[in-house]
Amino acid sequence: SARVAPVSRALGGKGELVCLVEDDPTIRKIAERILQTSGYRVVSGEDGPTALERLAAAKTSPGILVTDVVLGAGSGIEVASAFRLLHPGVPVLYVSGYSRGLLAGRGLHAPGDDILAKPYSGEELKRRVRQLLDAPSIGAGP
Repeated sequence: SARVAPVSRALGGKGELVCLVEDDPTIRKIAERILQTSGYRVVSGEDGPTALERLAAAKTSPGILVTDVVLGAGSGIEVASAFRLLHPGVPVLYVSGYSRGLLAGRGLHAPGDDILAKPYSGEELKRRVRQLLDAPSIGAGP
């Protein structure tokens, strides 16, 4: 397309679908906008069931799940477990105000997943999403 992308192509999306779970509406809208302006499609919700319902309605396989670890209802870990039953092998980016060490100690970290600490910049979010999407898939069956 003739439109000039505002971000470096290396960080941009190629139309991949991002499933975003974030219970803070302000942060959710900002993250949505960052991802959409970078060339991603976004399906989002304030909790796992809502996001997964909207994802099913979108009838497109997601490229990545981005979920807050601590949600008002349930946890990002539960969301990721439910998500993985439907979409095995899809990477998960956990967003958390907690330290990576604390999360890793709770066994939350499947191979290929990553943790993004809050607060994060738009550039950092785009970089980490792109890195996970570009990584070789882990555990994807034949």
